[in-house]
Amino acid sequence: MIKKGLLKAPHIITMFFGWPGGTWCPPEVESYQYLMRFKPEGCLHTVSTMGEDQTKMATLAISTGGNIRIGTEDNPFMEDGRPAKCNAELIERAVWLSRKMGRPVATPAEARKITGVGK
Repeated sequence: MIKKGLLKAPHIITMFFGWPGGTWCPPEVESYQYLMRFKPEGCLHTVSTMGEDQTKMATLAISTGGNIRIGTEDNPFMEDGRPAKCNAELIERAVWLSRKMGRPVATPAEARKITGVGK
């Protein structure tokens, strides 16, 4: 659809790892690398991981210029296994992780501009 000009940029995809069902993909470095090889050129991507490998896959995405989809829908647990109190708790941890890795975090206004939402 992108090649045919049917979709306007920015193009954003989500790579799902560890989600049960027909499109299940193991939350492994090799799986991420495989999907990255076939990602459309210039396409933004997010990673969503269900389960205990969420931190591993989030770190991988952050370190390679990707983004993460985070929240209780994806994985309702904190790294220590306790249930997250709310999405904000998970987001605060993701922001901390990104900053520790030297990756700036977009403000809501910057994110809207990057993704084209709200135009």
